[in-house]
Amino acid sequence: MHLLTSPVRAACLPVDADRILAKDLAAARPEFAALDPDMDIAFAPNPGVIRVLQVAELVALAQKFGITEHAKLQSVCFVHPAKITATPKPAPVTMDVQRGERVAVEVLSGSALLRFLADAETSGHVGDSVLIRNPETGKLFQAKVEAKGKVMVQR
Repeated sequence: MHLLTSPVRAACLPVDADRILAKDLAAARPEFAALDPDMDIAFAPNPGVIRVLQVAELVALAQKFGITEHAKLQSVCFVHPAKITATPKPAPVTMDVQRGERVAVEVLSGSALLRFLADAETSGHVGDSVLIRNPETGKLFQAKVEAKGKVMVQR
């Protein structure tokens, strides 16, 4: 028995189960067609791996099951196709403040509180410092993200 992880699979017969059955072997070697198709013959390779049943193994199997026409047997290659699973796409990272978004701004200076809307120039999560543009003056200032769509400036 040989197990390979070779890309040479063109001549290999596919098997999807964990065992090679008589019907799998008979597809390549008609000498084994007389056996019960669901008879367990050998273990199948792991997904993505090739298993080659060599001539000596096939002759031993033929003798075991009383198959006399085994003089011209040749090796048989089986492959268990690798199952390709889709890699889930990571969830998009959602920022609490998105660049270009209109955000609520609170400016706290002593006991005075000023509230207005402004445009976020950078994105950020709660606790991050972001750049905000005052739409009336066009000036940029730093603010701390407090919640989704809300920033705070303390002076």
